[in-house]
Amino acid sequence: MDIAAKQKYISAVKEQCSLFGELFRTMEKEKDVLVKNSTAGLMDVLGNKEALIGSIAGQEKIKAVCLAEMAASLRVPGSANAKLSDVLVAAAEKDSLEIEEAVEALVKLLEKISGANAGNVRMVKNFLNFAGFTKKLRESLASPKQITYSADGGKEFGESDGKKLDFKI
Repeated sequence: MDIAAKQKYISAVKEQCSLFGELFRTMEKEKDVLVKNSTAGLMDVLGNKEALIGSIAGQEKIKAVCLAEMAASLRVPGSANAKLSDVLVAAAEKDSLEIEEAVEALVKLLEKISGANAGNVRMVKNFLNFAGFTKKLRESLASPKQITYSADGGKEFGESDGKKLDFKI
């Protein structure tokens, strides 16, 4: 096995663990921001998440290159598109165990993030519904319309006289 590629792969996995850990902490901040209904805070958190996801994607590209190099050195068929499981089967037991250990830590962290993400998605939907309701309310208060009904039951909209309650019948 290409030892340099293996070490670089493991380093990329560990770096992803670090980045995903930071992403998890950012997601916890996102939850707090959503609870407080802070639009400005949400924009900051989303910017941080976007930057972290870009860094994670960069590490994923490094892992793909290293995986192809390891597969080629082990003469795995279709090494350019080899799966991690193919490399682990073809590698020596010691090398496989090192890689598996690093990947297991990443998988555990991803499971934790998946749970947190599901909760935040629900909160984001609630936040957006609240923001939409608030926007419509502000628009209706900014340009109040007086609703009257015609003899045939149709609605007619006219300008309001500014009073909150209309006592005309």
